[in-house]
Amino acid sequence: MAKQAIGLKIPFRLGNDGYFETNKDTISQVSSNIRNLLLTKPGERRFNNSFGSGLHKLLFEQNTLDDFRQIIIDVVQNDLNRFVQGAVIKDVKVQLSNDPNFLGSVNNDLNKVYISVIFTYKNVTSETQVTLQTNNI
Repeated sequence: MAKQAIGLKIPFRLGNDGYFETNKDTISQVSSNIRNLLLTKPGERRFNNSFGSGLHKLLFEQNTLDDFRQIIIDVVQNDLNRFVQGAVIKDVKVQLSNDPNFLGSVNNDLNKVYISVIFTYKNVTSETQVTLQTNNI
């Protein structure tokens, strides 16, 4: 017997057992919820205008690299604490251009930012990671 679907997987893709792929475990659904939150602008969700992340408005900010990294981390942590109940944020990593200290790779694109959120959920002891890049924001 197949597991019961508990939510839609993000990004949306055609699924084998329905219209869209679904998550069948809680950690995968929380990962999709985090991705959904961080990729949604405030005011974009109907009937819940406060839902969303402030990341999009940071895209064209003029900041020094260290300040910009800390601003992104603060925005992500504040948004996740506000909207994703039960998730404990262990770390938020931000890779700007030419920074080799992120997941063992180098980002040579000056216009791309990678954001990685490492979290646990409620009583689950293992950590899970969600990674975004700015061309998705």
